[in-house]
Amino acid sequence: MKFGGSSVANAERIRHVASIIKAYQDKRPAVVLSAMGDTTDHLLEAADKAVEGVVDVAGVAKLHEDTAAELGVNIETIQSLLTELKQLLTGISMLKEISKRSRDYLVSFGERMSVRMMAAYLESQGIPAKFYDAWDIGIKSDSNFMSAELLDEVWKNIPACLNAYKDGKDNHIPIVTGFIAKDVKGNITTLGRGGSDYTAAIVAGALNADALEIWTDVDGFLTADPRMVRNAYTIEELSYLEAVELSNFGAKIIYPPTIYPVYEKNIPLYIRNSYNPEFKGTKISGQKTSEEKAIKGISSINDTCLITLQGMGMVGVSGISSRTFQALANQGISVFLISQASSENSTT
Repeated sequence: MKFGGSSVANAERIRHVASIIKAYQDKRPAVVLSAMGDTTDHLLEAADKAVEGVVDVAGVAKLHEDTAAELGVNIETIQSLLTELKQLLTGISMLKEISKRSRDYLVSFGERMSVRMMAAYLESQGIPAKFYDAWDIGIKSDSNFMSAELLDEVWKNIPACLNAYKDGKDNHIPIVTGFIAKDVKGNITTLGRGGSDYTAAIVAGALNADALEIWTDVDGFLTADPRMVRNAYTIEELSYLEAVELSNFGAKIIYPPTIYPVYEKNIPLYIRNSYNPEFKGTKISGQKTSEEKAIKGISSINDTCLITLQGMGMVGVSGISSRTFQALANQGISVFLISQASSENSTT
């Protein structure tokens, strides 16, 4: 079960999510959490201030301290993280710059505080729980900061760490940080802004879970963007391929790489609404869907650039496409549509 930032944005939401987790307790869930609310954005804002010489953790500290007080849980471990955060920002303020490695270290604090808060609250309610930073269960990555790729060893590491829970020898529900990992040198990395979904999918795949549930603040995949189409409605079933296509072309319900780990293990994926837990949401699986309509959904992408390369100088010259895509890749630009004209001298 993965819960996004809006699902754990404050004390009221944390209580609500805890009640959902409790309802699934007999199914032995593993839980992955995002940072509380907009914490990641606030941490990045604090970094910008630190570069300008101002060290300020008051906003982030107040949210977590007030939430802990309202939930009635011990915040000692969170206080130590806030101290560590302030030390990091002080270092950034002295250097007047922030590297990609420091940025990943900085934004990791949101998820690390979130899982400690949830585990402490579940324990206070008599529900055995234990928090894990992602690397505690063997989630390792390369050193591509801000967009790290997980290493193949995670498929063995995760079961080795959590099999005691899966087999019933340990009753503490694992509450795991999404979005973050560590490289082989021990540096904290991040998996991209949709990385919490991906973390949950990797955990589900590695443990051969019965299902993966992504709990968010919408009722599932909709037939269109409700901000543009007022009568858009929830799609009950999608195939893995359909979900990937909708996600790649603008539907922001799920981070596209999330689908691959569960697709490989044929694990059904459900998109659920934590604000409306009674609604069954959207099921994504390898089964042929019963929906007979010709079009499942419509998606769109904003802020997209269309580039056409053309000219007689391209005709008969080998490597033009290779050089073009390498230049784009070097800048971290993703190409999602390619159109080759009938002749050699034009590519869009």
